[in-house]
Amino acid sequence: MKYYLLLLLFLIASCSNFSRHVNYSKSVNESINMIERDNAQNALVILSSAIIKCPDSARAYKYRGYCYYLLNNFDNALTDLKKALVIDSNDKEVHLYKYKVDLRMADYEAQLIDLSNVIRIDPNNILALNSRGLLFYDFDKYELT
Repeated sequence: MKYYLLLLLFLIASCSNFSRHVNYSKSVNESINMIERDNAQNALVILSSAIIKCPDSARAYKYRGYCYYLLNNFDNALTDLKKALVIDSNDKEVHLYKYKVDLRMADYEAQLIDLSNVIRIDPNNILALNSRGLLFYDFDKYELT
C-alpha cells in the first residue's frame, strides 16, 4: 500500500512539473512572437513571469535581456544576459545580444570578448569575424584583423 501511495505522489509531482514546463515553454514562445511584432514591453512581463516559474532557464533570461536591450535598458539587459551565460555559456545568440548591448554602452573590451566567444562557438560566423576585425582596426591592431 505504501508503494502505491509513493508511486501516486511521484506521478502527481511529475505531472505538476510537466505542466509547469509546458506553461513556461508556451510563455517563452509567446514572448518571442511579441518581440517579433515589436511588442517588447508585453514580452518583458511574460518573460518575467516565466523566470519566476523556471528560474534556471537561460532561454527566458536571454529573451528578457533582449527585451531590455530593445527598450534601451542596458543595465538590466546586461544583468539578464550575464545570468543566461552563467546557465549556458555556449549559447551563441546570448553572446551576440550581449555584444549589441556592449556596443551601445561603448564597452570595447567586452565587445571583443563577446565576439571572440561567438567565434569560439561558431568559427565561421561572418558577422562576428567581420565585427571583431573592425574592432581590431579601430584599436590600431592591424596585425590581428
